[in-house]
Amino acid sequence: MALAKLHPALGWLYLSGQEYRICFNKLLQMRDEQIKAGTYTSGLPEGYLSWSIENLKELAKKPIYKKRIEEHLTQLNLSISNREKELNQTYLAEELAKMKSRKELIESVL
Repeated sequence: MALAKLHPALGWLYLSGQEYRICFNKLLQMRDEQIKAGTYTSGLPEGYLSWSIENLKELAKKPIYKKRIEEHLTQLNLSISNREKELNQTYLAEELAKMKSRKELIESVL
């Protein structure tokens, strides 16, 4: 893909020009409908994130997007794993363990 833009709601996914145009036009359509109804507030229009998830399912059927989604998921899993390791190396993990032990002790009394 020569030019790619980030998805308007799913900021981690790069889209081709055509796919971006579809997503952005839907965003504008939903925004305009909300403005006409007098319910528009800042941020994404109501229902746009849900629409984006459904659209993502369709995009995932295309090999290039499936690969991008899988790569993002792999990176996300790595980040989660790293954060869990970092958390376990801090006093917060110890404090949490103490709190859980105290909770179990109190629950055993009841």
